[in-house]
Amino acid sequence: MLSGHEPHHFYVGTTTIVDANNFAAVTDIWEPNAETLSAPLNLSIGLPADLAGGAYVYARAGVKMAGVQEMIYTPVQKIALR
Repeated sequence: MLSGHEPHHFYVGTTTIVDANNFAAVTDIWEPNAETLSAPLNLSIGLPADLAGGAYVYARAGVKMAGVQEMIYTPVQKIALR
């Protein structure tokens, strides 16, 4: 079960090492309701100028599970900006 007490996060960085401690930009993802859990989710995030001017960024989501101390992360994705 996902924790409803805190947001989950979408992290963006310049390397494949991107997580809660290593990121250049982050946005919150609040737990969806059960009816929309399998639907695609569109996110917007403001990138710092040095990232926005680059060719690509790396990104991943981190979720907090009830009863689990650490966040659980998706695989890192390389996202082309141009």
